[in-house]
Amino acid sequence: IETDHPDDYYRHNVYGHSDPMGAPFIDHLMDPVEDQNIVVFAHSSPTEDWNFTFLKKYADEGYFNSHPTFTVESEMGTYEYTILLLEHYDTDNEDEWYDWAEPNYGSVEETTALFREAANHAVQIRYGVPYDGQNIMTLVTCDIPSNLSGKNMRYVIQAVRTAALD
Repeated sequence: IETDHPDDYYRHNVYGHSDPMGAPFIDHLMDPVEDQNIVVFAHSSPTEDWNFTFLKKYADEGYFNSHPTFTVESEMGTYEYTILLLEHYDTDNEDEWYDWAEPNYGSVEETTALFREAANHAVQIRYGVPYDGQNIMTLVTCDIPSNLSGKNMRYVIQAVRTAALD
């Protein structure tokens, strides 16, 4: 879902019904056709495998290595993305780096430099996937268990489009 009112999707599903897990959404400022990086937000759960809860599984090296790609289907086609990084951020820390949320990074060189910077926050990194200007998909979820410690944490997966499947 693309929305002008992301707060609506924090607590409502795709049908508009009240739902504490909300629905995955893309902020209205992002243009899935024009932007280099599409950021998709969704909740996770400490007890159920809903929405983006599965992103936290990528913290396990075995899971990260055995699930290197994901597929996205949309009105623009079906594409495979290869996961480059799983990052973990404390969003309450003003010194943290949040460039993963930008729709456009710039040139190939600038984007590669941003990936290198993101590696400072990486829990997992996949080496050997060349970046040559392809689209980026960034998946973001909260880290509910860390909130028990009082921190507002986010898991962030950054992936590059590596194949058109249709």
